[in-house]
Amino acid sequence: MTYSFGDKVHTPAINQIESQYNPLGSTSYLEPVWEYYNSKNRTELRLKMNLKMIKTYFVILLILLSGTVYFGLIYRQNMIILLTASCILFLTKRKQIVSKKNLLIFFIISIIFLVNALINISSMNFILFNNYLAYILIVFSLAVIVSNISIYEFRKNYIIIMLVIGFVSLICFFISQKMPQYASNFYKIVTTKSGNIFIASPYFTWGWNYIFQRNAGMFWEPGAFQGYLNLAILFLNDDINSVKKYVLILFFSIIILTTGSTTGYILLPIILLSVFIKNFKYIRKHRIKIMAFFIMSTMLLIVYIFNTNNIDNKFNSDNGSYLKRSKDTSLTYKVMFDRPFTGYGLSTEAGDKQVMFYNGTGGNSSGLIVIGYSFGIPVLLLYLVRGYFGLRNTFRNVNTLILMSVFVILFMTESISLFPIYMVFLFEWKKPVNKLEVVNGKLKG
Repeated sequence: MTYSFGDKVHTPAINQIESQYNPLGSTSYLEPVWEYYNSKNRTELRLKMNLKMIKTYFVILLILLSGTVYFGLIYRQNMIILLTASCILFLTKRKQIVSKKNLLIFFIISIIFLVNALINISSMNFILFNNYLAYILIVFSLAVIVSNISIYEFRKNYIIIMLVIGFVSLICFFISQKMPQYASNFYKIVTTKSGNIFIASPYFTWGWNYIFQRNAGMFWEPGAFQGYLNLAILFLNDDINSVKKYVLILFFSIIILTTGSTTGYILLPIILLSVFIKNFKYIRKHRIKIMAFFIMSTMLLIVYIFNTNNIDNKFNSDNGSYLKRSKDTSLTYKVMFDRPFTGYGLSTEAGDKQVMFYNGTGGNSSGLIVIGYSFGIPVLLLYLVRGYFGLRNTFRNVNTLILMSVFVILFMTESISLFPIYMVFLFEWKKPVNKLEVVNGKLKG
């Protein structure tokens, strides 16, 4: 039999000792014991809180390195050094480990990069070699981070961070469209090392050589931003059912509309279909609330369509973006078959010349095709196979056909396949420990 008084737990044995040696009933001689256990609990709680903050910090760095103008393009090298140094400190100071499987994946990817650089050594220069080294450091950091964070922790952090980025983007987008005379107070013209000019601030990209009529968030273009927003909805789909969940889905859906992205408009209905399939029982039970949710979404969509000509132009064959992506998909794939086994190397002049030869413009917006003609078809197939298992392990409650369709469309229309936030799916998440229980896709402990 036990009973508690304040923070102390008493047993009959302790009571007997107290009455025998301390008849006045004072427990002051036991205070050092209680203080020890309380201080130990406080220390453990502090360590847990610090660990949570560190994990949030890592997810922030991965997002910032994945195509944001200031942190992913202009200060990319500094951010990679910061990320790598943080991971090394995390391993040494907190005595964390890297799982054997993730260590193996790191070595395989590193060998692929090094062999590819050696094969295409004639096309290499100091800048390109540094780019290969940067990717190896990123892959090392991913192995460390994913080995020490569960998918539930990553998902929660990602949604919160994108919520903040999305909210800030709506404010800035409103200023750029409704109060453009004030916009210049918030941005400056910056140039990347590759010569690309942006009108940007650290928290929002206002345009290139002109102010966008679309919402790009912190990223280099609106089409990239929609990918991160749709990913947030996919993560929410695996969360437990609640009104808050559907409010957040609606919030991210509204922001996707402001991006004016063709890919975003294609992917959003597909992902919402996945939400409907996974949550069918809940939707039936709460059909009035859900109906109100979709009516509100439809009304907002109609209002937006009638107040902008952006959507009308997206699927027009005269649209520059449409033509560019059509060429990238229908013509540039041929570059892969010129060097099917070795590729031309990542961002090499020889590869860029071949791309120019086939589609008449430099660069490529298809991330999968870029991997194919840079590293060879075998590496592309390896990326697809490992990516498939990684995605299935991450999004357990999403229909496989829908999941694969979403990411194939996304990677075929945006050159984002080698961004850190998407390369996490090549690794294996840390498994829940300490008897943590996963209930309906949510972590409880």
